Formats: sequence, structure tokens, C-alpha cells
Amino acid sequence: MTRTTAFRGLIATLIMCFAALATAVPARAAAPNIAKVNIRKIAETHPIYIQWTQDTNEMRKERQSKIDQNIKKEFNLPDNPDEAKLTEEQQYMIQQYLYMENQRFLEEMEPIREQKLVEVENDIIAKVETVAKARGYELVLDSSVVLLGGTDITDAVIAAIKGQ
Repeated sequence: MTRTTAFRGLIATLIMCFAALATAVPARAAAPNIAKVNIRKIAETHPIYIQWTQDTNEMRKERQSKIDQNIKKEFNLPDNPDEAKLTEEQQYMIQQYLYMENQRFLEEMEPIREQKLVEVENDIIAKVETVAKARGYELVLDSSVVLLGGTDITDAVIAAIKGQ
């Protein structure tokens, strides 16, 4: 028996098996109700995330203002940055200072960021579960992994989070 004949026989057998399974299994059991959500959109519109982003931006502005004042004082800089005459060494020192301050800020914010993300994630999961159960969905996937099909319940989850 040649390889081609064996391969054709295998394909014919597989087709018959799938045909037998298709007629033996009820269509309803094979197709669960599937929904999809855009997790990124939900997270970006979540009140906790929005408030945290605003607070972080405000803290960053305040810190930047203090850093600017420290640099002006340390290097005796004029109010107009275009009038400043800095040596390469001074420019390097300022860059290093800015880098260190940025790193310090990121390190301080990381635990808070992690806590807020956990809060947002837990709330999203709870609301997705509530909406899915209320609408009879058995499976909910992130829309980034769905190419075709599934009912989008993103807006319903956002409404549930906002209490609408």
C-alpha cells in the first residue's frame, strides 16, 4: 500500500467519524453561549482607574515642579530656560538627577499601581460574571482573542460598573 492510499484511507475514516459524531451529538450541546468583552476599554473607563490616573498625573506635576525649583536653585538658573548657560558637566548632572527622580517616583508608585490594578481587575471580573449570568452566557472571552462570533457585552459591563 502506498503512502497516498494510506493517507486517503485515513482521511476517509476521519470524515466518517466526524459525520457520525455530528449526527450523534445534539447541536445545542456543542455550542455554548459565548460572549466577548474588550477588557482594555472596560479598564480604561473604570472609575478607579480614571481616578488613579488623575491622581498620579497630579502627583507627577507637583513633583516635577519641586524638581524644577531644586534644579534652578542648585544651578542658579534664570526663569527663562533659553537664557541658561550650562556646561556639559552641568547638563549631565541635571540629566542624572532627573533620571534618579523619575526612577524614585516609579518605585514609589509601583505598589499603589499594583493595588489599584487588582481592585479594577476584581471589580471587572465580578461585573462580567454578573452580566454574563444575567444574559445566559456560559463563556466570556476577551475580544482580542476572538476572531469571529460571540456577542459583545462590553458596554453592558461598563454600565454595570458605573451603576447604570
